[in-house]
Amino acid sequence: MKFDDTTKLSNIFKSASTCIYTYDFGDNWIHIITLEEE
Repeated sequence: MKFDDTTKLSNIFKSASTCIYTYDFGDNWIHIITLEEE
């Protein structure tokens, strides 16, 4: 799946109240993004 500026992670994970998403941005680090419902 390709992500760009128009991709909304909150929509992708809308079925989860809290979701941890890891992505390699190519800088040799794995970024963990935690999404929580407001």
